[in-house]
Amino acid sequence: MKSFVIAGMMILFASATVYAGEPAAAAGAEKTCGQKIAEKAVLPTQLAVVMNAVAGTVEAHAKWMTATKTKESAAEAKALTALAKEHRAAAASFTKIAAHMQAMAKLPGAPHDPALLDPTMAAAVKAQADAVGEMIKLLQQEQAELDQMQKMLAAAPPK
Repeated sequence: MKSFVIAGMMILFASATVYAGEPAAAAGAEKTCGQKIAEKAVLPTQLAVVMNAVAGTVEAHAKWMTATKTKESAAEAKALTALAKEHRAAAASFTKIAAHMQAMAKLPGAPHDPALLDPTMAAAVKAQADAVGEMIKLLQQEQAELDQMQKMLAAAPPK
């Protein structure tokens, strides 16, 4: 079972992109940065769902390994159980991040003076965009592999 350590990169999705030069929300005209961040909470929320789903798959694999009474299968089951626990912990972390992001909706709008823009902002946004683009490619590959696995499992003889 392939570990989803790459999902940690997905935290990049959860970070808010702050747009230089945008004024603070005034009388509901523009969303504040806090409101924009809150809207992005769906991303770590979905990551938690994915991590819990992966944990379920890993746990099922571990159970499968316990059916074979060998030293190797016992070692694999033990390692898989530990991996599932780590995925559940990651899910809990993503859930906590999402809650923090949602709470930011209550922050008042703040002025964003373009003259004071940190010079590292453009490079940071580019790095985030590049990382997200790479993650999309990895997730598309993972989806194709999961689709194949589903076909294989559907064709497996019933127990």
